[in-house]
Amino acid sequence: MFVFHTVNAFERDGNTVLDVMAYPSAQIMEDLRVDQMVERLPDLRPSLKRIIMRPGQQRAELQSLGDAAFEFPSTNYRRVNGRDYRFVWGAADAPGADGSYQSSIVKFDVLTGASSAFSDGDRVYGEPVFVARPGGSDEDDGVLLAVGTSQRADAAALVIIDARTMALVASAEVGSSIPLGFHGSFLRAAAPAYQEDV
Repeated sequence: MFVFHTVNAFERDGNTVLDVMAYPSAQIMEDLRVDQMVERLPDLRPSLKRIIMRPGQQRAELQSLGDAAFEFPSTNYRRVNGRDYRFVWGAADAPGADGSYQSSIVKFDVLTGASSAFSDGDRVYGEPVFVARPGGSDEDDGVLLAVGTSQRADAAALVIIDARTMALVASAEVGSSIPLGFHGSFLRAAAPAYQEDV
């Protein structure tokens, strides 16, 4: 397998658990070459795999965590980083049978294996960023921010999706294409003002 992105890692029952988005092989590196993408856009839908490493064992155990396939994983990072977790979100981008490029924002429940998705049928989305609701108590209590570019017009939008229901809450559209970005961040507070040393 070939991995670009890890989802999370944590300790459980004395074992180290590492969840990753895994492609079947390194062929994806060839598929991402410019000359290849001119001919056909890549399938960016690796599978969620769990690697369990046990002390004293030379080989790790590899498990598949379900059928959902997506890239650019995002979690409620502040709450679950380095801890057991339940939800992961990502972008599923792949060529469609009709020649278009299909894209959706996916939510996957690691505990149940259930998944749900948001798509508007036009925009290609990059990494969703999870933003927790202030004072929220549940792991998926918040929104996702994702930028998507239209395939049909010179336009893009920042969409805000309810992280629990995967329903669109709002969008902010711009009359210009925004190239697909890999990673994003959300900062709740403004950075301190720059002060010049005198």
